Amino acid sequence: MATLYWSMQATIVDEKFIWPLLSEYVGAGNQVMEFMAAAIVAHALNRTLCLSPFRDGPSRHFGLISMKGHGLAIEDRYNVEELKKFVRVASSEHCLQTCNRKLDATWFLRSQRAPSMLHWETNSTNKALSEALNLKWSFISWTSMEDIKHGLGASNLSCVALGGLFPGVRWRGAYLALNAYLPTSETLRQAATTFQMRTFGLDRKYIALHWRFEETLCGKRQKGTCFLRCGDGAIVSSRLRVEAPEWREHEKRVRECSFHGVKVTPEDVAAALYDKAVEMGADTVYMATDGWVRGVEGKFLIKQVVEMLRKMNMTVVGMWHIDGLPNFPDGSYVPTDPQHLADLFGVTDPEEKVSSRLISGVEQELCSRAEAFLGTGSSTWSLAVFRQRLAQRKARNLVRTLVGELTEEEFRALDQSIHNQVIAELVKDDHEAELLCGYQRELDRFKVNTTAETREEEAPDGWIDLEACEMRVGKGGMCEFGTCDPKY
Repeated sequence: MATLYWSMQATIVDEKFIWPLLSEYVGAGNQVMEFMAAAIVAHALNRTLCLSPFRDGPSRHFGLISMKGHGLAIEDRYNVEELKKFVRVASSEHCLQTCNRKLDATWFLRSQRAPSMLHWETNSTNKALSEALNLKWSFISWTSMEDIKHGLGASNLSCVALGGLFPGVRWRGAYLALNAYLPTSETLRQAATTFQMRTFGLDRKYIALHWRFEETLCGKRQKGTCFLRCGDGAIVSSRLRVEAPEWREHEKRVRECSFHGVKVTPEDVAAALYDKAVEMGADTVYMATDGWVRGVEGKFLIKQVVEMLRKMNMTVVGMWHIDGLPNFPDGSYVPTDPQHLADLFGVTDPEEKVSSRLISGVEQELCSRAEAFLGTGSSTWSLAVFRQRLAQRKARNLVRTLVGELTEEEFRALDQSIHNQVIAELVKDDHEAELLCGYQRELDRFKVNTTAETREEEAPDGWIDLEACEMRVGKGGMCEFGTCDPKY
């Protein structure tokens, strides 16, 4: 434990901390993104990252349930022992006790939502907030760890909170370096393995889809099939440039239109999934979705797509609750009895309940294991999986060059000097970090790498709205994009 000394100005301790200041009233996905930004800054400044507790998100978010105001801890989401290879960490209790629950300062990347200050002493908190350093978008010029040091490294304050709602750090390499050392926790991995073994088998090749309905907000258009693109308020931009000539022609007049997004059909969603499965030599699709809690229309859409795929002799597995739509290959359904549900995930402790948080974590792990993953372009849940998979592929390629082909266990056991080389190489990726929708005006003030991404660069993964729209052009696709029809 660090020794405490006190002055009228600041807490003086042997360690320098970064406490991730997570926003109130946002979902787990955005909180994870905020945590990641804090981890990257802590790495750059050689500060200790505090494992701050997560908060429950809005009640409308499936995957979160209210339980004394606390979300799933970071230790329960990710393997913290592996995270230590990227950044020095400490428990929230250690940070709070060492800092005597008093913050010396608060730094905001950008301030929008009220931060969660539940664990800090009130007077100290108020002072830290009233005197907070708000970077006011200057952080978007950062494209290296050195840039972070120049921006924040001069501070000698010990107990600092870092806040600022998504989009976070701008360049992709920072997230790749972190995500290579942020694998799923052993608890969730074991639960996912048990679930897979008891439902569709550990040896079965499969692809995964995350089909998010909540953020598909396109006015009167149908949820689940309508996807916003940059300029219409979407959360995440994939930054991929699809070369369909019809889309390029439309871009010339898109500003004259009332709707710039895309509306896909269930038939094209099913066809895109079938094509990806065939490409990967798989006959199974794992579908993670919140659509079944989005009303009758959402349930109908899921049932349509699942039944189409099953008629194509594809096995489709998921955790939905829809009458007449079995979840598993043997025709069975997700158990409603708590004990049988616990058995499905290998939960043996009678005091432990299978929460929707655990199910969400298991589904992310199943998506990360798949032969290919298609996400929803507006979802931070999808983005977390997408980045993790991309980071692990790139890390494996680097390790193959440095020391040869290794298993995951052998990679984890490598000397820290090898991990440092992997981190240093991954950080150099200066592509934009797929965070740009809604902030284009601010981000345009600082030009960074504008090299166009391609589907090949991120293969075999992708985004379902792209695969079911532009990539179906010329294949019988019926996607409606960028309509200028006033009736819409």
